[in-house]
Amino acid sequence: MRKIFILALIIIGVAFLVFRGQKSVPISQNQIITPTSTIENSKVFEEKENLEGEVAVTVKPLKIARGENTIFLVSLETHTVELDKDLKNVSVMRDDKGKEYKPTNWTGGQGGHHINGNLVFPPISKDTKSVKLTIKEINNIDREFIWKL
Repeated sequence: MRKIFILALIIIGVAFLVFRGQKSVPISQNQIITPTSTIENSKVFEEKENLEGEVAVTVKPLKIARGENTIFLVSLETHTVELDKDLKNVSVMRDDKGKEYKPTNWTGGQGGHHINGNLVFPPISKDTKSVKLTIKEINNIDREFIWKL
């Protein structure tokens, strides 16, 4: 009986340590979670990465759909540079016709060395064939990412 009691305590202790180590991130009202990237034909778009300078910038289109907001999951990782830019103010999306779209929302905040969030743009034009996302002056480097639709 004593061995069962000790085993139960060990299991409870391990479970406590495992769950204690996981960080819970609250989801704000503005945060958008979408599992896949889509356009009308449910096309999945490639995640792209820019490793120039001291900041790794990764962008995954979550939704590119005509008539709906365009949403990118953006991650910035560094160990040396302070990520103090508001991505809503330093990002722009252009379509293949040269039309410029400004972000309507950025859910990732700013500051620190590891940031990720959703960058949201208004719907693209009906005849758009490609989009280019530019994130300006991250560690003094403009990052560009292009997707064909």
